[in-house]
Amino acid sequence: MSALDGNNNILRARDPQIASCFWCLEANPSLMMCLKCGEEIYFCSPDHLKYHLSPDDGQDGPCLPFQIDYAPPVGRFMTATKDIEPGGLIFQELPLVVGPTSQIEGLVCVECFCRCDGSVRCVHCNFPLCSIICPRQRPQRWHQTLECPVLQGQGFRAPDPTFSGIDEKSKTKDDMNGTLRLLTASLLPLRLILLEELENSKSTSSMLVSPMGPLPASSSASTSPRRGPFTFHGDAKDELVPPRRASNGYENGNESGSLSPVVDQAKPSILLDLHERMTRVIQEEFKLGYNEVEIWNCVGKMLTNAKSLEGAGFGSGSGLFERYAMINHSCIPNTKCTINPKNYCLELRARTFIHKGTEITTRYVSFNIGLPDKQVALEGRWHFQCICVRCQDPTELNSFVSALRCEPSLKCGSSNGPPHCDSYLVPMDLGSFWSCLSCQKVLARKKIIKRLGNHSKIIGQTMQQSTRPKYLISLLDELCSDLHPNHYLILEVRYLLMLSLAKEDSSRANCSTLVEITQDLLAITSILDPGPTKTRGIILKHLIPAWRRLAQMELDMKLIPDETFRQRKEMSHKFAKDLISCYK
Repeated sequence: MSALDGNNNILRARDPQIASCFWCLEANPSLMMCLKCGEEIYFCSPDHLKYHLSPDDGQDGPCLPFQIDYAPPVGRFMTATKDIEPGGLIFQELPLVVGPTSQIEGLVCVECFCRCDGSVRCVHCNFPLCSIICPRQRPQRWHQTLECPVLQGQGFRAPDPTFSGIDEKSKTKDDMNGTLRLLTASLLPLRLILLEELENSKSTSSMLVSPMGPLPASSSASTSPRRGPFTFHGDAKDELVPPRRASNGYENGNESGSLSPVVDQAKPSILLDLHERMTRVIQEEFKLGYNEVEIWNCVGKMLTNAKSLEGAGFGSGSGLFERYAMINHSCIPNTKCTINPKNYCLELRARTFIHKGTEITTRYVSFNIGLPDKQVALEGRWHFQCICVRCQDPTELNSFVSALRCEPSLKCGSSNGPPHCDSYLVPMDLGSFWSCLSCQKVLARKKIIKRLGNHSKIIGQTMQQSTRPKYLISLLDELCSDLHPNHYLILEVRYLLMLSLAKEDSSRANCSTLVEITQDLLAITSILDPGPTKTRGIILKHLIPAWRRLAQMELDMKLIPDETFRQRKEMSHKFAKDLISCYK
């Protein structure tokens, strides 16, 4: 018996042939077992012990209910070490590093990531700031303590932004040439490199590998990179390897919890180009003398594992979280993630009951994105095809979010079917082609993409014209003539209509339409995004006041009896309780 922490009641030596370290999966003679939590959890070092204990309470705190497992060809994944009730805490963690997102659309402050006009810049390196005191006000002081003194020592100064005037939509100036935006987006991987350099003396083992695979053949790198101390998904033992498939066909990345379209960065060619440009920026523009392979790896780790901070109110920012990076994707995940707006602390809780031994999953893309856009995003950025229960069901759990009408103007392919068909085409074989539920007519993926592209163009044109309710309602009528009423493009427009109606007058017609739309959105989110989620909470916040006003107006107009009004009032209380649970 030996005690890693000197208390004799937490750890003891164990046979390495029986199990391996719960975090790095390595077996060696110095493995120790946690006696505190009652589970057979083993560690290879004090550095890995910290991933098992609550970060706030240290070794006196509770043990966290997860471990890392491995199964070829899946790779590493996180599983529950005990039953976890809905709402139960799985872990909390502060980010290893944060920085501007790689998807910057304009100028942002390099410290807090909010949009800025470029008029205020760091006196030392000339990067944009929202105010001159922002780097000193933020408790973490990422810019002031990491890259700024290093870049200043190299004599580097960011270029002044070039402006084309004021963007009327965002009311901010825009950096048209993109140079400053690329430099700003490269700060997150640079911060990771600098942080690894600071921590490298404390840890000599690493499993870090770029998700984009080996460097191109033309690379001039000739020496091996230093091994970083931090663990992320996509890592390998000691060599660069192509991206792995993860659990159930998943690979790790970040989650988007809002209703939003797929970004162009999902396209492999664009992502690879961004990867190469960031690598060149850090090596050639910043001129810090780091090995090209090392830079390539850190950029790849950021692109694959960075968690968006936008939903937490941090503007265009992303963070790297070591525990969260170990979690694989599922379109119907069993967890929900929130980020504290004050200190970037990520909190992961169970959204459904998680049995001991079950894989813990999250979601990398918005729940309402359907095929083929979803597979394009997952394949382009995270290099896998999702084969979860939703993706393998042509109806996507009876949500039909990827279904289109079987073209009624064309004869169906089946000789046994009717001459015209008003049924729906649904995705088959993970969206390789679409087939009619009634007549079995087959439509190629390429044709589906073309039809959806036309609709996306119409949506964009309408958005430029106006987002007033009458325009959105007219747009919905047009889309429903070719798409299933639950199609993800229609869900996007319904969500916008919900937000638009909430700003209109509280007439009975507006309240009735708002109630109908929010109930439709709740029905879909209950299927695709179950549990008390932020999106559900947003919808409920718009439903409850409209529900109450409509009930009161119809009572006053004697359109409903007192009993019906009482029932609606009771239902509004249930909605309110549901809303509270979404923000716990």
